[in-house]
Amino acid sequence: MNLSQLKSFLAVVDTGSFGAASRELGISQPAVSQHVRKLEQSLEVCLIERGTVCVPTHRAVAFVRHARTLIEIAERARLSLHSDELRVGASSNVGTYLIQPIFAQFMNESEIKGKLTIASNPEVAEKLQQGEIDVAAMEWWNEADPESRRFHNEIWREEPLVLIVGPGHRWAGRRLVQADLLEEENLLGGESGTGTGRVISEGFGSIAGKLKVTQVLGSTEVVKEGVKAGLGVSLVLRSAVKEELEAGSLYQVNLRGIKLKKRLQLITSSNLPETSCARKFCEYAMKI
Repeated sequence: MNLSQLKSFLAVVDTGSFGAASRELGISQPAVSQHVRKLEQSLEVCLIERGTVCVPTHRAVAFVRHARTLIEIAERARLSLHSDELRVGASSNVGTYLIQPIFAQFMNESEIKGKLTIASNPEVAEKLQQGEIDVAAMEWWNEADPESRRFHNEIWREEPLVLIVGPGHRWAGRRLVQADLLEEENLLGGESGTGTGRVISEGFGSIAGKLKVTQVLGSTEVVKEGVKAGLGVSLVLRSAVKEELEAGSLYQVNLRGIKLKKRLQLITSSNLPETSCARKFCEYAMKI
């Protein structure tokens, strides 16, 4: 699809007329009309309902969003030729508890400008696929997705997943309990889409189906407060509760015969050269 044609189409949608679109773009109205007509011919579908106010057709409503994305990606591609800025995205737990010191240290040592974005795991994956970030540091990456073939992923580190209980819990201070006793507990869940459920299913085997996730609280920070308040127990990254364990506001309890680890990953586009800022950052992070 021709970018000029897409810009003319979006201008008509945004302004409501071919005349207003031509003024916004700084080109003649016949040129705008020709762009839209050629785009419709190439796609073999009518995109604009012509009238006093021009609006997208029923079929074109969803297409508008994709057209905007294509224009945005093209602009980011253009800007990338004139910028050495590194854009790193990290899923919530990785971004909150692990990546920030490494990112800051790399920025200071390399003197490369950079931007760190922290969002949910699914949001970070989408930003990577849309070209909004160069590196994704994630708890889980769906390698079964056909889109994943466009990217290179590597295991950054294996982070222990630990059971935490509050100071008033009957297990507080105990070092080891039988894994099947967890079936009696209210399990608090955090952010969805992080792959924790998969780790639990693989690690607990037949017990996994008997565990009761009674509340999904949305983030590890909220989960920690819920555990302290006695709402239940939870399985979280050990790095997320390091300070609380040292302070005694939360307790780690080991489960007999169960050791859970989550493989944190760094993902980049497979087309990036080894000399790119993104590749250099990944190499740096792997050494720490």
